[in-house]
Amino acid sequence: MLGTAGAAGRRALQPNGTDGAPGTQPRPAIVESMRLLTRTSVLACVLATLAALAAAAGAAAGVGMALALTSANATPRPSSGMVNVAATSATGPSAATAAFVRRMAPAARASGRAWRVPASVVLAQAVLESDSGRSAPATGGRNYFGVRCVPGKPGCRAHGPARGFRVYRSAAASFADHARTLATAPRYRAALRQAGSADRFARAVARVDHAADPAYAAELVRLMRAYDLYRHDR
Repeated sequence: MLGTAGAAGRRALQPNGTDGAPGTQPRPAIVESMRLLTRTSVLACVLATLAALAAAAGAAAGVGMALALTSANATPRPSSGMVNVAATSATGPSAATAAFVRRMAPAARASGRAWRVPASVVLAQAVLESDSGRSAPATGGRNYFGVRCVPGKPGCRAHGPARGFRVYRSAAASFADHARTLATAPRYRAALRQAGSADRFARAVARVDHAADPAYAAELVRLMRAYDLYRHDR
């Protein structure tokens, strides 16, 4: 009796057993709960990490797209060309230049006929030298070719925006003076032999006055073609 009772008491005092059986392992329900909790925590961490990576990738793509749009829509700075002619070559003829050519065409034709030089070249030079009539000598003294004053000669202005440049009474006088210079100045003698071709004459004149600027002759020819200045030679 005492032995049976003692064994039963010992079984009752065993910790963590099932129905009093000896053992030290946790109950299966607790173990399963711990495993489930661990798996849930790991899955939550993985999902949070993936969400963070996706957000970072989306932000980087947004920045790249914004930079691409900014670059595509950026407006290039305009380059400073000779009297703004180079800036208009890619966009076609300028309305201001076309209007200037219409106003000056009669003077160019008259001077070309009087001095036997191509009116087309004279007109193209007037566009370049006066910025289509907007330069200070042109607005202040009807000087469309940048003719400088000669000491002791009439037509000089000692003050104002056209100071140091020849002042003319009219556009016709300015064109006539320039055509006379092309026809009579010794430095243009070789160019005159090319007067039968406006393009060749323009290049020959450019070699005399603008030898250091190879683009000058090309600009003259471009202007003559863009505005059909050749029609004024007929």
